[in-house]
Amino acid sequence: IALSALETYKPGYLLIWVGANDATHGPAIEEVMADFRTIIEAAKANKTVPLVATLTSMMYSHAAYDGSVDTYNSEIRRLASEEGITLVDLHRVIGDNPNYFQDDGLHLTDEGYQLVAEAFFNAL
Repeated sequence: IALSALETYKPGYLLIWVGANDATHGPAIEEVMADFRTIIEAAKANKTVPLVATLTSMMYSHAAYDGSVDTYNSEIRRLASEEGITLVDLHRVIGDNPNYFQDDGLHLTDEGYQLVAEAFFNAL
């Protein structure tokens, strides 16, 4: 996200959700959390309400990374608590239900994404 977009568009809410694959195969967790904090602080400074979501599970060929998802989710929950912002617990909503995952075990099905949309809507 370009933080200048917050100033340009003045959104009322900012939904923050990073994909599990992006998080576990990307930069170190400390860097991801620092980036989240920067985004949250920029949103607050812009009078935009930030909401942060946990990562969804990984299954099948990606199941080996699910422990990393748990670690990230612990940090995301802690960050939401420290920042006093709404946590959308997508890990709980989606769970390990194979009906919500495509065959790659990483990306969600349309039904899974519908649950994500509903979870964010309910949090608003």
